[in-house]
Amino acid sequence: MPLRDKRHFVFDMDGTLTIATHDFDAMRDALGLPPDSSILEGIAARPAAEQPRLHRRLHELELDYARRAQPQPGAAGLLQRLRRRDASLAILTRNDKALAGLTLEVCGLREFFPDELILGREEHAPKPAPDGILHLMQHWQAAPASTVMVGDYVYDLKAGRAAGVTTVHFDEQGLARWPELSDITVQELSELAELLGD
Repeated sequence: MPLRDKRHFVFDMDGTLTIATHDFDAMRDALGLPPDSSILEGIAARPAAEQPRLHRRLHELELDYARRAQPQPGAAGLLQRLRRRDASLAILTRNDKALAGLTLEVCGLREFFPDELILGREEHAPKPAPDGILHLMQHWQAAPASTVMVGDYVYDLKAGRAAGVTTVHFDEQGLARWPELSDITVQELSELAELLGD
């Protein structure tokens, strides 16, 4: 499926535009969450009185990862190519908005994303909910047919499916875990750049 006619691109950040470094098992352990839980949902399931402390601790853990972030190979080249095509670019992350901005800054990718187009977990229901993608399409006045969600995890793909947009699975390990949710699968961001067709 070529991407020549796509003009609006929503990117996951951690593990997609940046190299995956988060040790989620260690993070869950530090937060006292069950090993099989999603972190945000795990915190939300705890008593309300505990949640502020857990969110503060999560912020500390994420800040450490943000300061050590590295760009995914090919990320800058892909974003430059999209910018030359006058494509709309946005970040939709389950991370905190401020930390997302810091991560992009550390990775040299901040220039591609206006502040209002970096959406964190505090602004919309986090992925796999499609709310962030729907908000971005409304902002751009974009149709689902011209919009793409790019991500490395099932939450990204589920959000894209629910929003009715093209889904691109950045599958670095080539495991093909969610073929039913993926319109396109690439192992390198340079492959995605090639699919732009120009």
